Amino acid sequence: MERFLFAGSGEVGQLIVADSPTYGQVVPPEQKRGIVTLRVGHHGQSIESTGMLELGFHVGWLAQHSHNGCMYGVGSDHRAHAFTIAEDGSLALFSSTSTLGKSHFLELTPDGRWALVANYYCQILAVLPINADGTLGDASDSKLHRVEHKPELSDRQEACHPHQVRIDPKTGRWALACDLGADCVWIYEFDSFKGSLIGALNSKRHFFLRKGAGPRHMDFHSLGNWAYILCELDGNIMVCDWDPGVGQLKEKQSIYALPDGVACSRAPHSGLSQILVSENGRNVYVSSRTNNHIVVFKVDIGTGHLQKIQSVTSGGICPRNFIIDSSSGFPCLHVGNQDSQNIVSFAIDPTTGILLEPPQVLELNGICPQVVTPTMAPGKTVLKRPGKVF
Repeated sequence: MERFLFAGSGEVGQLIVADSPTYGQVVPPEQKRGIVTLRVGHHGQSIESTGMLELGFHVGWLAQHSHNGCMYGVGSDHRAHAFTIAEDGSLALFSSTSTLGKSHFLELTPDGRWALVANYYCQILAVLPINADGTLGDASDSKLHRVEHKPELSDRQEACHPHQVRIDPKTGRWALACDLGADCVWIYEFDSFKGSLIGALNSKRHFFLRKGAGPRHMDFHSLGNWAYILCELDGNIMVCDWDPGVGQLKEKQSIYALPDGVACSRAPHSGLSQILVSENGRNVYVSSRTNNHIVVFKVDIGTGHLQKIQSVTSGGICPRNFIIDSSSGFPCLHVGNQDSQNIVSFAIDPTTGILLEPPQVLELNGICPQVVTPTMAPGKTVLKRPGKVF
């Protein structure tokens, strides 16, 4: 069975931002729009490009449906899109609908009936129905966010900016949205029958972080009782107890991802970007665009606390997104370096979780990878190799 992963295009990131760490370096001459198909080798680490679906828009996020074999994504055209995946990994667009804004993230519910999107600039979360034939319907619900902002943070936090929305994987009952502009994780009850978000803007359930943190992404531990929040703007990872019974986060640790003495950049495309917990629950991985590194943490399985154990170069500029792939039995990490137009693939030591060097590098030649998907097999669900939690 052939396996594939997909990389969605974006614009060049920090190279054109005046106060970014790499401003002034050479900007890639070509920036194509679309989705690249990448065939995964037997051992997982090696990948090769097999084709591209050219589109009239960039792709903010991609996710495979739990059982209908389709892939869904959000574009810079303010729309969500549905794609079929052929046996050779080629894609075909067959359905689209409005997301109510420019989305940076899309989350599919476990039952496959809904897609939740986070619209960064217009401050809206929206719920989109997925019909029985895989097509997308008009939004069933939305939430518009407003908070009082502080003038001293107006460089990046002049308004609410929801960057990600996640469904609680243990119960499917809660929708949690990281809002970079509001320093908040909005927590709504999710009605999976109606496709609606339940809760007021002033609900005491919402989780506010310290001023200037800029929460961007979060991930849950496989045990279901801890959540890890990546703060793009201040460089910290917040470890929280998560109570899925009542939908409540409680901070228990904050740990800095960058080296001592290195300040996290608040410039666009320049802070922390992605966070993932390994399937076996032993490690947490973080990408930093301030110093272009991947940081590896060890998880204390008794408490959920983190200990930093490794930091390695991402092999390029602006590592916006990465995925962990264990489907072949040989765990590896694929990171998309947006401004370098490459995907760098590291083998992972299965015992310690550290990244093994040297990595393999695939040049994308004209594609700035904004999102990289988990490994997929056409017609199947997302491939995972179950990991034992220690």
